[in-house]
Amino acid sequence: SLFHRMNGEFMCLGFLALTVWILDQISFMDMLANIRISGLSLPRTGHEYLELAEEVHIRLFVAMVFYFALALRAARGSNRYLQDLEQMRGTWVAQLKAGSFEIAEAD
Repeated sequence: SLFHRMNGEFMCLGFLALTVWILDQISFMDMLANIRISGLSLPRTGHEYLELAEEVHIRLFVAMVFYFALALRAARGSNRYLQDLEQMRGTWVAQLKAGSFEIAEAD
C-alpha cells in the first residue's frame, strides 16, 4: 500500500541521516575535504561537506513529501471516480432489468 511504501522511504531517509551523522562524528567529512582534484570545485572544509549532505537530505525529504501527497491525492481521486462509475453502472443495470432506458443529456 501507499502508506507501507511511504514508511519505507522515511526509514531510508532516517538511515541516510544516521549515516551522515556517523560520518561527521568520525571526521570523515574533514578527511574528504583534504581531497583536491584539479579542475573541480569541491567544498574546502568538512563543515561545507556536512552542510551539503544536509541540504541534499532535506531536499530529498521535501521531494518525497510532495510525491506522496500527490500520489495520495491521485489515489483518492481515482477511488472517488471508480465509485461514481460503479454507481452509474448499477443504475444502468437496474434500468436494463426494468426495461426502461433514460439517457442523460450531456452538459
